[in-house]
Amino acid sequence: MTAPTSPAPHVGHPIGVRDLPEGMLCCAYCGMPQPEGTPTTERLVLGRDVGLRIVDEAHELTFATCATCADRHALAAEIATQHPGFLALGSTSITADRLAAALDALAVVGATPATDAYLNSYPAARSLLERLGDLGALAVWSRAFSPIWQPKASMKTCASEPWLFVPSDLAAEIRRAIGEHVGDLRPPRPIPVPTESRWPGCAVCGIGTVSARRVSGAWKEVTTGAYAGGHVCAADARLLDALGTIGPTLLERSVCDLVDPDRMARRRRPHEPQLQGVTAFADLPREQRATGAATRWSQVDLDALTALLWHGQW
Repeated sequence: MTAPTSPAPHVGHPIGVRDLPEGMLCCAYCGMPQPEGTPTTERLVLGRDVGLRIVDEAHELTFATCATCADRHALAAEIATQHPGFLALGSTSITADRLAAALDALAVVGATPATDAYLNSYPAARSLLERLGDLGALAVWSRAFSPIWQPKASMKTCASEPWLFVPSDLAAEIRRAIGEHVGDLRPPRPIPVPTESRWPGCAVCGIGTVSARRVSGAWKEVTTGAYAGGHVCAADARLLDALGTIGPTLLERSVCDLVDPDRMARRRRPHEPQLQGVTAFADLPREQRATGAATRWSQVDLDALTALLWHGQW
């Protein structure tokens, strides 16, 4: 007696795709076939990709929404209404759609949403949306049809297993983004300047240890100019990215931003202060930079600078 064999996959289908059973619709998200009576959703098709050009073809396609995906999207809607901070992103429905896509991205790689974390923590929910929302929108089954119908997409096919149709490179990108997202959820920890740095503290402000969730977000290596081989803290890294080089302007901005972070003092003048004697940590005498400083700009009289910004002439 021979053991029964599984039917051979359709020769023309890519991995994770099979023929759609008769009388069923595939889920718009995970791609699995659903029986008649399953809730449906519409997707607008604006054109069809025929290889060399896009042919205009406006109509709607009907997909199902399986119970698993519906539950996941209901959680997204709950998260969207839980945090007032999301109001800055637009309507609650738009936020819910972006969060649903982010949760879809987690489902692609079999990750389970940290429900309590996302409902109770706005930073966690915001990180979820920003790290994974766009990737999840690219991963869903209906993305092959809307807004542009892709050449190999067929309404006569469905997923052979949930999310197995997602391209491996997109799944890998989702895993990388999840790693970044998990890093966002960790509490900040003290991270000293990298041991290979040219100086024992930030080349600009001198701080030797900063609080951050990951090394990549705490320190930036300076690769060009006189300070190459050194590192700058995250605050000075943002200025370096904006200004391009470490010079008088960056030093003045850095120390002024420390004592006047909201620019309340500097708004009282039509121009920026021209400070004298502001020296980068890397340019201090060797004995003054033997170790990194406990705080930023400890080599400057910050009280005097604050008085200058509020009451001095500059």
